[in-house]
Amino acid sequence: MKFALIAVLCLSVFLSGCMEETGSDITVPIILFLTGPQAPIGEEVRNAFELATQDFEAAHEGVNVELLIEDSADNPTQGLSAYRKFGAQPLYIVTGDAVAAALVPQAAADGAVIIGTTVSAPETAGENFYRGFFTSEQQGKEIGQHLAGKRI
Repeated sequence: MKFALIAVLCLSVFLSGCMEETGSDITVPIILFLTGPQAPIGEEVRNAFELATQDFEAAHEGVNVELLIEDSADNPTQGLSAYRKFGAQPLYIVTGDAVAAALVPQAAADGAVIIGTTVSAPETAGENFYRGFFTSEQQGKEIGQHLAGKRI
């Protein structure tokens, strides 16, 4: 459920920002892990984006949102291939630490922005990278505080 909420929030912010600039057609390139061990998470994120798109289009008559979804298999090389397949885009949504780490420098060179929906590695950073997920350090601190409060 946490992944779905993050995906919906990321897409809502992105789509709201696009409306003024692009009119009635919005394209959202998304690079997810849809195969491999992380596939269940990628499927949950994809479903959340599809639901958010339906809700957004229902609330904004005449606006068409096209989700361009590619599988990275949580592999940086395959993620970079998916990135290149999309061509020049101003923004990409990405899942996975290794894939995001590989894409951030390339996107920066291309003047594009990366939004990481399930990227927790604190070393994945850049002026063009926005995280929609707590870092591993933040998660560890919160879990520790919760357990200490429960005296576990």
